[in-house]
Amino acid sequence: MLATVAAVGLALWLMVGRTPRAPIPPLNAKPAASTAPAEAAAGGLAAARADYRKNFFDPYAHMRLAETLYRSGRVVDAFYILEEARGLFPESTFNFAHHFVIIGKGRGGWPGREPFDPSPAHEAHLKRQAQADPKDWEALSYLAHIEGSRGNLSAAEAQINKVLEIAPRKPGALAFKAMLNIRKKNLAEALSLFDQAASQELDSPDGRSATEFMGQLARSPDSKEMGALRIQAFNSLQRIAQKYPDDTQTFIALAFVYWARGEMPQVRALVKQALERNPKHAGAATIQGALFIQDKQVDPAIAWLKKAAEADPDNQYALEKLSQLYRKEKHDPGGALPYYIALHHLNPHYYDWEYAESRIKEELNQKRTAALSAARTPEQLAPFFSSEDGSLRAEACLRAADFKSPSLVAPLMGLLDDDVGSVTQNADYALFQTGKANPAALLDVREKMLNSTRIFVRGMALGLYADLTPAETLPIILARLKDSEPYVRFRASSALKHYYAGNLDAKQALDAYRIAEKNPKLLAAYQYLDGEEAKRTSEKEQGQKFLAEMSRKDPASGAVLKASVFLAAKDYAGAIKQYRKALELNRKKKTLDKGMLEAVYSGLGDAYLFSNHPRSASAALEQTVKLSKAATRPHVLYNLACAYSMSGQLKKAGQALRSCLTASRKERGTLNHFLNLAKTDSQLKKLRTSRDFKKIIAPFKKKAA
Repeated sequence: MLATVAAVGLALWLMVGRTPRAPIPPLNAKPAASTAPAEAAAGGLAAARADYRKNFFDPYAHMRLAETLYRSGRVVDAFYILEEARGLFPESTFNFAHHFVIIGKGRGGWPGREPFDPSPAHEAHLKRQAQADPKDWEALSYLAHIEGSRGNLSAAEAQINKVLEIAPRKPGALAFKAMLNIRKKNLAEALSLFDQAASQELDSPDGRSATEFMGQLARSPDSKEMGALRIQAFNSLQRIAQKYPDDTQTFIALAFVYWARGEMPQVRALVKQALERNPKHAGAATIQGALFIQDKQVDPAIAWLKKAAEADPDNQYALEKLSQLYRKEKHDPGGALPYYIALHHLNPHYYDWEYAESRIKEELNQKRTAALSAARTPEQLAPFFSSEDGSLRAEACLRAADFKSPSLVAPLMGLLDDDVGSVTQNADYALFQTGKANPAALLDVREKMLNSTRIFVRGMALGLYADLTPAETLPIILARLKDSEPYVRFRASSALKHYYAGNLDAKQALDAYRIAEKNPKLLAAYQYLDGEEAKRTSEKEQGQKFLAEMSRKDPASGAVLKASVFLAAKDYAGAIKQYRKALELNRKKKTLDKGMLEAVYSGLGDAYLFSNHPRSASAALEQTVKLSKAATRPHVLYNLACAYSMSGQLKKAGQALRSCLTASRKERGTLNHFLNLAKTDSQLKKLRTSRDFKKIIAPFKKKAA
């Protein structure tokens, strides 16, 4: 959904323009057979991977790898690279890198084709350039962007005015000043400046900002204040559409202005004319899809929107509608998944009642659980270790931790060098579990791993062996504080901090290292991550104080809150203890209301369920059903079905599942969610093998369809 005109800020200017992109790869895409383009893509991927490891603390390296993975068909890995980068860098740093690399392909709203650099050193260099040549409009424009990025809008305007005195028709300067006028709510001046900018160059950061602004303004509610501006914006948009008839965004913006004005014959005529002139017109295909959505014709809408997305893979409206149609109308979360991944790739903050990453992770989790459900031996895990889907590789590593097989040490060592952080972390965990059960298996490869030429393996091995052989590994970790690779130095410092906290020599070495470290990207990472850790510590301390105060005032409620903390941390024994304590305290002095009691029994049931005590779980969940409200009852009934199934009470499991689906049938999305879950959930495995399972779900499948 587009922001309102008043909310559009300077960040819009910093977003970069569209350049041609490869079509959206299918979810299971593989590189083409041996061709020159495929070889070039493979070479690009190898270079991006090497850059990522050498420059791990540079956000642009993360973006380059994510984009290269995405374009080579490894879209799930690209998703995880972006998500992990969001946890490593401040939001503004992440956004600048994403806009520059992924959206703009090396073009930003600032002059030049290098990543945005607002550092004091670069600023000083630009000022020297401007002093040496007062007509150096590029230096002055860059200085304006630096001031704008810091929120110094008056200083930014003063600099951009100097640029326009020297080069009055520069689209970038015109658009930047337009954005400053939006911040001052001078919309008429902003419209005039954007009109000039877009008329000269549309396929650019300036043009993107201009047509988006004009479309919003032309569709704004009619009022005395906005009447003349709406007409001016509409006229500007028409003029630009005539000059650039095949531009997707301009066409869509103009069509939706007619749509907002209720002029549907004009919308249809616009689409017809465009498709007659260019059958592959992405904008016209998009609006044709929207018209079919309005007419409630789902399949034709999907067909046209797919054409639009194929013609213009950056067409976020088409991607958004495809994801919604597959999820809400077709009840096919798997069909929606590629479009959510595409939306997330273009906008990692994409939100449609729920953040895209939440829906993507939920679907990937279900897929990977189902895919690996049949892997019952170490040998059956082997194909998943080389999957192009990072979620499957990560899950395979977790399963390897259960097997603890020495035969898996070699492939797990290789996965320590994976692109995806969750894969390397799970491989590390599996190796640790294997090393505890079979010490010799890890000792045999200790020297090889600690001295590996692969950066990630050498770095990850430090924490692994600090845990397995702490005394023997400490001297190596101390030496690695001087490693040539920033990633290895970071892992060495992390190992000292977490595994040798009480060791005076380790503390002194760590303090000395932090003073001596000179890499600016790594230092910035330490500053950010240390700040985030301090915030978490503060929040934890505040939470503990709150729990202590709550326990003093109302011991039963305090026990419930403590239990929820244990449950979230997957400490099921701790959660069970606190939930039972809350119930005992409430029997003596009734302080818990019905809603709190429902939460207690529900949490207790979940804790028993996940700790493999299904009969105790069913007893708690039976109480929850009695207390539950209509909105929460389907979830409780589903968990109860799982508990009955795990304990072999298949008749009761079937009744609970039928009740769950019955309670969900008013909302097709919820019904479809439980139907999909029931097909793959390992806790319902016994019920699925019964003859009654298909009979139970059959009538509800018809309802969902």
